[in-house]
Amino acid sequence: SKAYLFGESNNDKSRYRSAATQAFLNRVVKLATGYRRSRMYDLRHTVVSTQVSQALMSSAWVDANPLEIIASEAGHASPLTTIRSYSHLYEQALRMNLDIAL
Repeated sequence: SKAYLFGESNNDKSRYRSAATQAFLNRVVKLATGYRRSRMYDLRHTVVSTQVSQALMSSAWVDANPLEIIASEAGHASPLTTIRSYSHLYEQALRMNLDIAL
């Protein structure tokens, strides 16, 4: 009765099991979207992809590099990791920035 929601079933002191948490969140996403193949990771991928696309298409000048902020929020070591993981989605934005630079 004292066990945590995502803890071990035979250990009341265990607070968290990543597999149990991930399975629960995946079930919630599937129920919410109605799509059997959706996963929590898909939502993360969509959010990061949208943020990077907006950062690349934006012409606003800010003091902080938006890609560094996005990479930090995504848990990536550097913006290069973010761009490598998601660059296939940004052909239009990358083309625009290359054209401006040239």
